[in-house]
Amino acid sequence: MVSSQDRFTNFLRDMKNVHCFLILRVVAASQDLLRFKNQSSITIAIVGPYGWVDGFRYNGSQVIEGNDTVDIASLSDINNWSTGMWWFWNQQATMLAIDQINKDPKILPNTTIKIKRFNNVRINGSQEVFSESLAPQVAQEIATSHPDVVAAMGELFSRTTLYSNEIYSHFQIPFCGATQADVRLFNMENYPFYFQSFPFSSIVNVYQIILKSLNVTQVAFLCRAPLTLSNTFQSTIISSLQQNGIHVAAAIQHTTVSAEFIADVLEAANIRYIILDSSYAAGSFLYYTLAK
Repeated sequence: MVSSQDRFTNFLRDMKNVHCFLILRVVAASQDLLRFKNQSSITIAIVGPYGWVDGFRYNGSQVIEGNDTVDIASLSDINNWSTGMWWFWNQQATMLAIDQINKDPKILPNTTIKIKRFNNVRINGSQEVFSESLAPQVAQEIATSHPDVVAAMGELFSRTTLYSNEIYSHFQIPFCGATQADVRLFNMENYPFYFQSFPFSSIVNVYQIILKSLNVTQVAFLCRAPLTLSNTFQSTIISSLQQNGIHVAAAIQHTTVSAEFIADVLEAANIRYIILDSSYAAGSFLYYTLAK
């Protein structure tokens, strides 16, 4: 049985590798802004809900202390997971990735990446996405009060990123999102300096390659939102899979039915592979239930 410590070790390793790639993309996006500067270091802002984790100290929205003194044990309880805990380990992986890049003489030689961390939610507020968000104000603060920041990355939610990234783009600050999945963010007129690690097109290609390598011919698609043709993410996945010979035998909005019902459908249709569009909490619970 895999221990909790091993799970966190594997999680941080995988997240560190992902963030190495994202950081290099952020740096590449900022090169046009740096080409007239002769400097040996650049500063990237990491923006997220630090306020949902106890123990940090702030100057305005900037995190100035606490990352090394927070209660790690309380942030490692996988049976009491929260968005704040997820963010803490996510940003830890980012810092590990930056440390690895800075130590490697073959990656960005002559350039050291520095970071500034910023909280974009109300401190100790409820972990409710929209009403607690200070993302636009933080974006304004970074753009006007931190001229050394050449790019930013992070946040978690599309609804808040839609607002904050109008500000980042206005000030020509490249921003990389990691978990956002709203097609409106691809409007290059509103968000010319935004990009993300969750592209609608390439993720389908990844699904196809993996499924075909396993000789899979049918899958179930479990989504969080109602199935509609207007949902670009859903329609792109379903149509692309079917065009490439992979039958979507069942499409279920998992937020409206029980996990046991989904298990019965999968068993009745003899479906062993699923594609899941879900929040981390609902997705983890669903995986756990189906595994039983």
